[in-house]
Amino acid sequence: MLDPESRPRLRIAPLLRLLHDRGIDWVLSGSTVLAIHGAQLEPNDLDVVPDLDALNLRRLAGVLAELGAVPAYLPAWSKTMTLRQCREWVPELPTAEHLDHLFVTRLGMLDIPPELTGSFAQLRPGATLLELAGIPVWVCDPEEVLRRLPERPQPKDVERAAQYGAVRDALRRDRAPSGLARFAAAAECGRPQRTRGSALAVRVDAEQPVVVASAAGREFKAVTIVRSSKRKCDSRIAAKPSSSPSTRVLSAVSGSAVMSPST
Repeated sequence: MLDPESRPRLRIAPLLRLLHDRGIDWVLSGSTVLAIHGAQLEPNDLDVVPDLDALNLRRLAGVLAELGAVPAYLPAWSKTMTLRQCREWVPELPTAEHLDHLFVTRLGMLDIPPELTGSFAQLRPGATLLELAGIPVWVCDPEEVLRRLPERPQPKDVERAAQYGAVRDALRRDRAPSGLARFAAAAECGRPQRTRGSALAVRVDAEQPVVVASAAGREFKAVTIVRSSKRKCDSRIAAKPSSSPSTRVLSAVSGSAVMSPST
């Protein structure tokens, strides 16, 4: 059994792979989102905001069991469980309330806040699909993270204040995820990196054009694919058209449609 007082290092690549392979519907929140947008900080945990559908929660409970998860013992938190309760906790009750904990797992710290940082229903519409360590992940709008910082900052928030400010300033200039390259390497989960032209970031809006972005190293190039089959692109990248924006986006993420140099 894992120790509820331990704080293992986050192994983000295999954790993302497990969530993906088990079909968990979720949105990424927390400090990892800010790191994706250029904050120079090291996330201590992965913030998973799950869809509260009953089947999805059952799958998530199964992931926790697979990870040997136990709630982290947080004596300074007013709503904490006792050390004994943490050790005796089991994931068999798949409800939002029962899964609402910071967990110690064999792949590092995993935080499941169904409502605290914004619910799935609130975060998903403004989220962007990014490829992290070879895995497509819905990442919430960084503004959602910044505006939900606690009024009484935790010690870590005081230490990170300058980085929060830097992300705010960067978002005013450019919404591109400037820290995405940090998460491109996928060696931990044994998957090769995508080639320069592959789609790394997409955003879907039913009423607006689809925006597809490709990151090559630290460069970030964007393409807008309009709802017709015509293409609008910059001088470096184009996208193969398909029958509908949603199909095009999904195939780009899967790799069956690729981003390629324009002519």
